[in-house]
Amino acid sequence: MAHTQRSETARRRVINIRISPADQNVIDRAAKMAGRTRSEFMLEAVRRAAQEMLLDTTLFVLDAPAFNRFKALLDAPPKANPRLGELMRKRAPWDHDPRGALGVRTAS
Repeated sequence: MAHTQRSETARRRVINIRISPADQNVIDRAAKMAGRTRSEFMLEAVRRAAQEMLLDTTLFVLDAPAFNRFKALLDAPPKANPRLGELMRKRAPWDHDPRGALGVRTAS
């Protein structure tokens, strides 16, 4: 058990941020109301915000009818897209730029 506790402590990192005195005051007041230290309060708030951001970009919830419509759209054959076809037929800029991508010479 002691080994696990030391391992957890050893894996922790420090993150420093600069904030205004007014922001620190708000955070300290909220942390005190929540019965947490400033670090605990900030870590919880930042973790929650990060998880929400990730979920907002990776998870969406649909009811059964909407999910069935969504599946039908995914299963349907793709519609013709002439502009995409034209783009796919073009050579990439780095394929014919003698200097290579971003102006860097490539070995020949």
